[in-house]
Amino acid sequence: MLAGALVMLLAAGEPNMPHIGVSDFTSTKDLQPVAGALAGYVANELQRLGTFRVTSTDQTRSLLSLDRQAQLLGCPDDTCRGAAVMTLGFDYLVTGK
Repeated sequence: MLAGALVMLLAAGEPNMPHIGVSDFTSTKDLQPVAGALAGYVANELQRLGTFRVTSTDQTRSLLSLDRQAQLLGCPDDTCRGAAVMTLGFDYLVTGK
């Protein structure tokens, strides 16, 4: 049920909107929390523009975690796993350093 809700949230928006993934920004170890916050800020601001479908790193991690759990539970095929991850299909990826 949670996986379905996440997929619906990610698929929300106009289908013709470009899909942008925002990855964690890299930095030195001592500034990693700041880099993570900045990546979240960038994702929020892109979403706020209303012209993109935006997926943050946290959302991607959640989807991958759900897919991995299905694999560990012995899901026999793609009917019960993988659908969430396959919806990612980014048109663009935002990274930073």
